[in-house]
Amino acid sequence: MLLKQDRNTYKTWFFDCDGVLLDSNRIKSEGMREVAAYFSPGMADDFVEYHRNNAGVSRFVKFNYFFSTMLERKEYQRDFEIALRIFADCCFDKMMTCDLAPRLVEWLKALPLDSKKYIISGGLQSELQEIFRHRKLDSYFDGIFGSPMTKEENLSYIDRSFSPNRPALFVGDSLYDYEVAKKFSFDFVFVSAWSDFSEWQAYFADKDVAIISLVTEL
Repeated sequence: MLLKQDRNTYKTWFFDCDGVLLDSNRIKSEGMREVAAYFSPGMADDFVEYHRNNAGVSRFVKFNYFFSTMLERKEYQRDFEIALRIFADCCFDKMMTCDLAPRLVEWLKALPLDSKKYIISGGLQSELQEIFRHRKLDSYFDGIFGSPMTKEENLSYIDRSFSPNRPALFVGDSLYDYEVAKKFSFDFVFVSAWSDFSEWQAYFADKDVAIISLVTEL
């Protein structure tokens, strides 16, 4: 299915990061497995499945679920901090060098100069900003937003603070991305090649959604 309108008419672009701009979903899954294996090896497969089924949701939400629901613990603040550290140690350096979407820089340069471009991710905001700065990609975006705020909270903040122009397009690779875009009445494009959403074909079969393999095909 094609975009609802020509891409050059969009005044504001919102991009998920993992699986859209960077080929990093597998890195995050490996990090989640490392965390679960440290605390309860028998839970690792189930926790990775939960993580993949909730793509786009922050590590803070996922680790709270792991300790409170899967391990049924009431007190876990110290281990929660350990989990955050294990995950960061596993993922951060790999995020610095993982593949970009093919021809990403050239593609970003070709987007309309008068449009605003934001990253809206479930990843840790401070890490994302450092990664994109290190990879010399930060200058292509008007803002890079991540957790601990949710995507809805970050979009509400952008809406209040910057009054982004419409029409707006959200480019994502998860069911959560689609739901967020729908909530804010943005057009949505689903990027399939690196997605963790295994049921995307059946889910989007009757939806008014453009589907592409890689973001740079837009």
